[in-house]
Amino acid sequence: MSADHKDILLLEKHDGFGRETSSRNSEVIHAGFNYPSASLKAKLCLEGNRKLYELCESHAIDHRQTGKIVVANSEDEIDRLHLLYAQDFFLCGSV
Repeated sequence: MSADHKDILLLEKHDGFGRETSSRNSEVIHAGFNYPSASLKAKLCLEGNRKLYELCESHAIDHRQTGKIVVANSEDEIDRLHLLYAQDFFLCGSV
């Protein structure tokens, strides 16, 4: 149980938190651009992204929408960058 919020409960299969899934929070609000634009995963990322920012705004939760820089680490990845840039949701300003 959360010490401050009695309505929050974290279930973990281990004897404490931070030993598996609960330790994997990157604190990133995902934009979904690394998934095919028509995929369910991309759509859910975009919906979750929008809803999380709305939640932060409506509850006065401090947050920053900093954006993301995506770079190619090799010549082979340049084509992939062009494909990411061409995806509809990536250009629409939804993220």
